[in-house]
Amino acid sequence: TGTIAKIVRPIRRLSDGRIKILAQGVCKAKVLSFSNEDPFFEVEVEQIIESLAPEVTSEVKLLMEECKSLIEEALGYGKSLSAGILFGLDNVSDDPGKFADHLASNLGLKIENAQYVLEEPDHIKRLHLIHSYLSSELDVLKVQSTITGTPKDQLTNSQREYFLREQMKAIKHELNDKGQAGDEPAKVDEMS
Repeated sequence: TGTIAKIVRPIRRLSDGRIKILAQGVCKAKVLSFSNEDPFFEVEVEQIIESLAPEVTSEVKLLMEECKSLIEEALGYGKSLSAGILFGLDNVSDDPGKFADHLASNLGLKIENAQYVLEEPDHIKRLHLIHSYLSSELDVLKVQSTITGTPKDQLTNSQREYFLREQMKAIKHELNDKGQAGDEPAKVDEMS
C-alpha cells in the first residue's frame, strides 16, 4: 500500500545529485505488480477507494481535539514538527480519516508505524492509532524533560513567537471571515 502523489514543484537539487521535491498526495493505492526495478521501480497499481467519512460524533470530535492537545503539549516539550501542522488540521476537521492521515504524514513517525496507519482502512481506527503514537511520544518527551531538567513551560523565543504569530493569523482569518459576511472587518494591531 502506498500513496499516488503528484509533484507540485522541485525545491532544490541536492549535492549528491538527487532532487528534493514538494509532492501532494492524490490517493491511496495498492501495488499489483512490479514491471521494472532498475533504474527505478515501475509498478501497476489499483486505487484504494475509501469509504465515506463517518459522521463526526461527539466522541470522535473529542478524540480529534485530544490529538491536537497532545501535539500542543509535545511542542511545549520541544518536539520538532512542521510549522503548519495544527492549522492544516482545520481543513480536515470533518473527516477523522483525513485528520489522522494529515497527522501521520507530518509527525515524523517511524516508517513501519506510518505504513501501518496508511494501510488501516477504518477511519476511526487510524485516528486511534495516531492518538496512541502521540501519547507514547509525549511520555518519552516527559521522561527526557525530567532527565534533562528542562521544564515543560520553557519555550524557546522562536517557539513562543511562532505560536503568537499563528494565533494572530487565526484571529485575523476569523475576523476577515466575519467581515465578508456583511460585518465591517475589525482592525487588529499586531503585537510586538
